[in-house]
Amino acid sequence: MSIKNGVVKFSKNIIMAVTLKLKLKVVRILLFYLLRLNFVCLPDFGAGCHLNEFNDEFYNTQKLSNVINPADGITVAKGLKTFVKRQKSSLKSKKGEKNHD
Repeated sequence: MSIKNGVVKFSKNIIMAVTLKLKLKVVRILLFYLLRLNFVCLPDFGAGCHLNEFNDEFYNTQKLSNVINPADGITVAKGLKTFVKRQKSSLKSKKGEKNHD
């Protein structure tokens, strides 16, 4: 997003909208890449913060626990790490399928 002369221009900074389905609740997560930084928005908590790489569970747990309760911070950080791992393996398998065609 950039602002010029009072006009807001949006760019393709939303990386992914993720829904984590937990035992007792569903957490919606918006992942952004802004100005070379990763950012997470948690609309259900009314919170957001900068993160390191999305798969850095320790650092992200610390940052998330500062803006939401620690138990949910741990859960979201673990969920992001699992999500990123699954996305990477999915991309690898798709590349393998294209090479075989």
